[in-house]
Amino acid sequence: MHLTEFICFQIPKTEHEWLAVAKHYQTLWNFPHSMGAIDGKHVVLQCPRNSASEYFNYKNAFITVLFALVDANYNFIFVDAGCEGRNSDRGVFTNTELYKKLEAKNLSLPQPVPLNGREKSVPYFFLLEMKLFL
Repeated sequence: MHLTEFICFQIPKTEHEWLAVAKHYQTLWNFPHSMGAIDGKHVVLQCPRNSASEYFNYKNAFITVLFALVDANYNFIFVDAGCEGRNSDRGVFTNTELYKKLEAKNLSLPQPVPLNGREKSVPYFFLLEMKLFL
């Protein structure tokens, strides 16, 4: 039994929409080229029926993971809920639809451009914890 379910709230569909998210980060937080913040939250739950140890993690509890991408105002852009708690943060991330679309280059992300007053192009990016890549 798998609880995983993903929900797209207002995920940008065009480069123009992604640029609007980045512009809002620049305006509100003075953080250029950010297209959203990514994080996950472990949520304790009662053992799902017939799940064996899939949701049991190193904290000796049954856990499901809420994974989200938010805009500059903390509004959800993307949510993936229900991943098994035994997975690492990287494992959770790489199993999301967001990651799959990112890898397949299906998100219409903007091309790198120079920051204001600079000449070297800088890519747009997501803010996240480094442990997602360890």
